[in-house]
Amino acid sequence: MPADTPLYFDTAHTKAKASGARYRAYSSAKTAAEYCRLNPDPAFRSKDFLYDFKHGFLHLTVQSAMMSLSLADRAAIGCVGGVDEVGVEGCPCGKW
Repeated sequence: MPADTPLYFDTAHTKAKASGARYRAYSSAKTAAEYCRLNPDPAFRSKDFLYDFKHGFLHLTVQSAMMSLSLADRAAIGCVGGVDEVGVEGCPCGKW
């Protein structure tokens, strides 16, 4: 994903324990590059990103951002070409 891809986190959302500490640290990120800087541990960076996105705590509003994800990452968040109950405008598959 391009480093300047805008990210929008639900800052009202809270998590507990270690994931909560990470979320508080990275949820202020406004771009993908800032997210990587604020969540530097590669053991959690992708997992946190995909979890937050899939559960609606992270929003990508740029269609090109979705298209820049690998097919595996798109499949992990359910964006592989169909439209489901979410149907939010912006993603080529209609899910987000």
